[in-house]
Amino acid sequence: MIDIIIDTNFFMISHKNKIDIINALNELVSERHEIITFTGVLKELKSISNASRGVDGVAARVALELIEKKDFKLLESIGNVDDYIIKYVDLNKDKKIMVCTADAMLKKSLRDRGVDIICMRSGKNLGLC
Repeated sequence: MIDIIIDTNFFMISHKNKIDIINALNELVSERHEIITFTGVLKELKSISNASRGVDGVAARVALELIEKKDFKLLESIGNVDDYIIKYVDLNKDKKIMVCTADAMLKKSLRDRGVDIICMRSGKNLGLC
């Protein structure tokens, strides 16, 4: 089974680019997988939702609704979410893990660890970076 971790910015850009993130991930990853996010992601999305009435606020609210409706595995995190993603990867070296992110620094850290990264490709497609 593959663990697919989604970070905050990926939820946001998926909505902004009108991508059905669940279907797109299912098309990209044919193996059995579980979608994971962290409580820190929820906290960040709630903060953006409350602070912004524009496009970012709408994207955050849509992401929160998606997380609530779908059966995502929600893991506890405190502090910086990117640090928890790295910690999860480091603690689960025996697992196949993919991370959905647009964060350049996080991508670099993940590449250094040999983790597959899913990112936004041209148009409305997801792909491996």
